[in-house]
Amino acid sequence: MNKRSAVFAYLLSLIPFTQIIQIKFIPIFVGSAIISLESKKINAENIDFYSNRAMKRAGYGDIKGAISDIDKVIEMDPKYFNAYYNRGNLKSRIGDCNGAITDLNEAIKITPFLPYAFFLRGLCKKQINDYSGALKDYDKAIEYDSLFVNAYVNRGNLKGELKDYIGAITDLNEAITLDPNNALALGNRGKIKTDLKDYREAIKDLNKAIELNSNFAKAFYNRGRSQYFLNNYSAAIKDFKNAIKIEPNLSLAHYNLGVIEAKQNNKKDACRYWEKGSELGNLESKKAINLLC
Repeated sequence: MNKRSAVFAYLLSLIPFTQIIQIKFIPIFVGSAIISLESKKINAENIDFYSNRAMKRAGYGDIKGAISDIDKVIEMDPKYFNAYYNRGNLKSRIGDCNGAITDLNEAIKITPFLPYAFFLRGLCKKQINDYSGALKDYDKAIEYDSLFVNAYVNRGNLKGELKDYIGAITDLNEAITLDPNNALALGNRGKIKTDLKDYREAIKDLNKAIELNSNFAKAFYNRGRSQYFLNNYSAAIKDFKNAIKIEPNLSLAHYNLGVIEAKQNNKKDACRYWEKGSELGNLESKKAINLLC
């Protein structure tokens, strides 16, 4: 193999996949749900006031203010499940996964059978790379609600990341059976089918995902990957460009466009795409520039 062929073999082996999409936000419980017996000793109206104001603040984007209000609720009633659950939910939104997990642990101690608490804790554990813990929490969420579509989607996504492709497809199949128009489930199943080299079936899923959500950048990206591996370069270029229109900082799409241009001997255009990919922090683009530009 000559040097040029070796370079292309290296580059083409690196056509990467996107990070699997997760559902980050789940419902907040609003209003006066069950208040513990200790609340009889205090003014329950104050709990409602701070709880409702917290939800309004959260709706306006004042997450810290919302958390401050929920702190007051917990001071008044240390056994109020909703407060711990909602505070954990809000902490997860600002990236405080460890704080969220602490609150959700407390919520689950008080009310151990609510699937959303396990689901949210699973999302947080995934964010801190506790994959085993995340899977166990998704299992619990599904155990308590066998129709919980988002739990199947996220468990399937995580299994895919852990290379358990059969388990991933099984979960995503279940999600799609429950919700045939779930664009995330279809998009992620298409992504995994691409990883499994089942390119034509992947494209069918990704077509449907894009039909349901025309702004689904990573569905365009992953369809572009499948088109590339089927040697449909024009279609792949179109998909990668559409992905960039929706998500301009999707560095992998810039990199892959460069790979296709290089394969077609368009060195100038290839280097231009790699330069943009490199600006966006894509390491493979930097390697490609050093090799060919």
